[in-house]
Amino acid sequence: DNLNLDVIMISHNHYDHLDYDSVKDLAKYSQNSLLFVVPLGLKSWLQNNISKIEDRHTIVELDWHESYTLEKNNEKNNQLTITGLPMQHWSSRHGYDRDATLWCGFSMRSTKSNKSALFAGDTGYFDGLQDIGETYGPFDLGIIPIGAYAPREFMRPQHNDPCDAVKMYQAIQARRGVPIHWGTFQLTKENYLEPRERLKQSMIDANLQPKDFNSWLIGETVVIEGEV
Repeated sequence: DNLNLDVIMISHNHYDHLDYDSVKDLAKYSQNSLLFVVPLGLKSWLQNNISKIEDRHTIVELDWHESYTLEKNNEKNNQLTITGLPMQHWSSRHGYDRDATLWCGFSMRSTKSNKSALFAGDTGYFDGLQDIGETYGPFDLGIIPIGAYAPREFMRPQHNDPCDAVKMYQAIQARRGVPIHWGTFQLTKENYLEPRERLKQSMIDANLQPKDFNSWLIGETVVIEGEV
């Protein structure tokens, strides 16, 4: 089926975040001319692997703290500003190219609604998240990874567990949270559904309302009406 999309944001080049067939199909079946927003150094992968992608679509590379503004129908009051933000992670596609390209989270702010969101991609918790919250927040929505965290002593720097995800939710000053990076691939030792249960308990332990940052069924669509 044709896809009615405008923007595709790719956080980094790991295979569970940059899948060849998925990107190829998005480029092929989208009804619209897409804007692909990628971290510094990743534009060439799209050019080299997705045939004639720039015949229909646009690719924009962003460095950390660099912004790009998308204007809908040439209306100044209907703009979306996307900013690349530092996250604590790494990149590699082949094993010998570690950190050859950048990795990013992305903030998004709409001039039409004055609403904002943060898509974190992959990250472990780090002190710089407080700075992101103070500089770019508060956010109406935080899209935050919660899974692939065990064994903790190895995975802590690169992947949140639910406890760290709640700390991140607070640090970036998000009003609502959406958990990602769980329940899809069995990447690490914890059960792939464990993050869902631990997230609820972590919100309770932090004296926060679980409904403000909770998971839902895989494949379920949740509409946050009138909020974001």
